[in-house]
Amino acid sequence: MALFDINFNLANLFSVPIIIGMGVDNGVNMLYRFREEGPGQPLLSTAVGTSVTLCSLTTIAGFGALMFAQPQGIASLGLLLTAGVTAIFIATVVVLPAALAWIGPEPLKPKSSRRRRRRAGLAAGGRAEPIEAHSSRGERTSL
Repeated sequence: MALFDINFNLANLFSVPIIIGMGVDNGVNMLYRFREEGPGQPLLSTAVGTSVTLCSLTTIAGFGALMFAQPQGIASLGLLLTAGVTAIFIATVVVLPAALAWIGPEPLKPKSSRRRRRRAGLAAGGRAEPIEAHSSRGERTSL
């Protein structure tokens, strides 16, 4: 905001949670994809990288259109959001992959088949386990 000589006003005060939310969303999506793929894989060529790029560019274009609005509050909101989303996009596609390559968290490990069966309600032997339910009178029944 200091770069563009923009002061906080009631209109552009709403831009702060939007910018923070979009930054968190982009970062979490890219980090999770990095943990799935592992180090050394190009993040931007994946489906998540493409969707983050397209989402950011369309958001920049949409908020950029607000810069040409007649009311000065809306124009400053458009300028601030365009600058903020552009900074987030650059951080997501340049800074985050470089930081991940440098730091490199461990990739996610595939879940064991035993866990998958338990989540699906199956016992280790492949049989369905009974699920207990409570009636409105507090009685326990097996489904």
